[in-house]
Amino acid sequence: MIGLRSGVWSFTAQAPGFSAQMGNLFVRMGGQNPPLAFALKKHGAANFGALAGVLAKDLQAEIAAADALFEQRRWDDAIGAYRAVLVKNPPLNALNLQIAAAQRNKKDYTAALAAYNDLLRVDPGNEKAVVGISMTHLERGDRDAAQAALLPAAEAPGAGREVLFALGEIQTARGNRAQATGWYERAAAADTSWGKPLYRLALASVEAGERDRATTFLNQVMTVDPLSPEAELARSALGSLNK
Repeated sequence: MIGLRSGVWSFTAQAPGFSAQMGNLFVRMGGQNPPLAFALKKHGAANFGALAGVLAKDLQAEIAAADALFEQRRWDDAIGAYRAVLVKNPPLNALNLQIAAAQRNKKDYTAALAAYNDLLRVDPGNEKAVVGISMTHLERGDRDAAQAALLPAAEAPGAGREVLFALGEIQTARGNRAQATGWYERAAAADTSWGKPLYRLALASVEAGERDRATTFLNQVMTVDPLSPEAELARSALGSLNK
């Protein structure tokens, strides 16, 4: 998508006479991005015409203001702003991801889990919420709960790359290099244009003393995901390996 940095972006779809919907998409620079579909629901006639345009602009401004508070690390203010938007626009339930992230930054893990579960109640298949729950457990030191939160999603057909990668992170935290490698390999296979799991595989190879294998993975990172943060790390790591 032109003009967007790589990372997770939130998109809001709005149209006169319809309730706004929000969705998240991992955007990649230098590669093709998957489509993001919205199914807007009709509401009453009150928001047709010019009024709908005003409301849409107001909503965008409110979300932008909440995002600015988040970027300023004003967690409580950001949480309050996101909740205010959500109260007025219940279909934007993906804002719970931002609320949960702010709670995690505050280390209020109970509140973070509650926000993720609020999203899962209306969107049971939301993998970002599932991964968020797992990472919250990991941050609070409960590796068993972190793993248990992800395994059902990982065993489902078409498991997403974020779920598979997160399981690799958990096994890395446990010191289980072989199991971590298996999950990173699955994450890389789920999205062949993603450099993050390839970089983790390179690090594991370095730790195992497999220099040639590490070099192969580092080169793959730069080839498939050249504009990612991992590509820059890969260049630096290659320089160190070649000294």
